[in-house]
Amino acid sequence: MKIIAIYPSTGLDKEKASIGLPLSLLHAFSKVVKAGYKVRIIDQRLDKQWRKTLINEFENNEIVYAGISSMTGKQLAGTADAAKLIKKISKKTPIILGGIHASLLPAQTLNNRYIDIVVMGEGEITLLELTERLVNRRELEELRGVAYKTHSGRVIINEQRQFMDINETIDIPYDLVNVQDYYLSLYGSNKTLSLQVGRGCPHRCNYCYNTVYSKRKWRSISAEEMFNKVTLLKEFGAESVDLVDDNYFTNIKRVERF
Repeated sequence: MKIIAIYPSTGLDKEKASIGLPLSLLHAFSKVVKAGYKVRIIDQRLDKQWRKTLINEFENNEIVYAGISSMTGKQLAGTADAAKLIKKISKKTPIILGGIHASLLPAQTLNNRYIDIVVMGEGEITLLELTERLVNRRELEELRGVAYKTHSGRVIINEQRQFMDINETIDIPYDLVNVQDYYLSLYGSNKTLSLQVGRGCPHRCNYCYNTVYSKRKWRSISAEEMFNKVTLLKEFGAESVDLVDDNYFTNIKRVERF
């Protein structure tokens, strides 16, 4: 059995400039991988033959489901292309959509005939529990953090899952990708890699998704854990690291300690 994870093209994809590590997928599937499930990431930004790659995966493996991560905007076009192709290959394969857009608009997302399940919010714990239910052919009733369509087409939105302690996140499964393919040219280096060190923001800017998505809560990994993760990226050849955080300077003491 195998799980397909797809990162759609954004319409603004340029190697070394904007194609960074697919952090949303690497984080979301970390516990799934840790539990022993096989996951194949297909990144439309890099794999120009992604359709062929996707077809080959279905021809050679029993696919449990296909998971796609997407933002609002042009990335939804790549999402739609992948979803249509998957349903053409295998109508019975569930398609799961995660990311900010689907999380904020789960009912609207499920109105699309190609999308079967939405993971709302953080995916690490929810995706693992969802995977186990799909593998064991169990219903999704009362599974926190998901919205889904019943066999009759009725949309069910379950209870939201509480935020996790991101200091308890396990190691990112970098072996799912060729890390060197995601070097960025930033900060005077051609070997910059991205690292998520915080989630959310405590402020309430009316144009920002965080007021709803993160409920004005900022969470971060510790300075010590940041150091450990940066050290790991150096082993992949990183000469500089792009720290991904919605509001890095929320805790100045953490910045100083790091």
